[in-house]
Amino acid sequence: MNHKILGLLGLIGAPTLGVGMYLESIHHPLASSWLVKTWGLLYISGWLASMEGLRRLEATGSDRFGKTIIRVVLLTLCLANVYNVWEMIDPKSTSILYFIVDMNWPLSNLLMVAVGIAVLRARRLYGWQRWIPLFMGFWLPLAFSLSKLVGLTSSVMLISGAYSALAWSLLAITVLTTRVTEPRASGLSNLFGS
Repeated sequence: MNHKILGLLGLIGAPTLGVGMYLESIHHPLASSWLVKTWGLLYISGWLASMEGLRRLEATGSDRFGKTIIRVVLLTLCLANVYNVWEMIDPKSTSILYFIVDMNWPLSNLLMVAVGIAVLRARRLYGWQRWIPLFMGFWLPLAFSLSKLVGLTSSVMLISGAYSALAWSLLAITVLTTRVTEPRASGLSNLFGS
């Protein structure tokens, strides 16, 4: 599967968290339904596809940090999807393993800051696309801060959901439209052709 197909799959899954948050905000009983778990599964699966596309594009670079951070995020996303499936099967589980796999969803969000830094360092994406992983990394702190400052209101859910849909869609579009290139050289290395 090439990165364009992965980007397309990412684009399909990208808005599902935002749509789910919006629907939950206007119809609260949905929050505990199987439908929410399905949105989570689609969202994480789309995110996984986009991240695998970034990995194949070597957007985080070819150094140890770049290669490691993207693999760590892929692992946390796989574990987050284990939680999504487990949540569909046994939503009232009290297992410590259930709690551990659940923690991978927020962890993967926070790790996007490190992915964003790796992408900026690697210089394999250009223009606005270089900033998308970092933009994604700020989603959870913003959503959490808004919910603590204002409360978990419909407006906060709508803003958080829209931010999520936009950021994850832009990542998928980045993966879908990026051509494989070599990293840009900077500074004196341009003068010496290395």
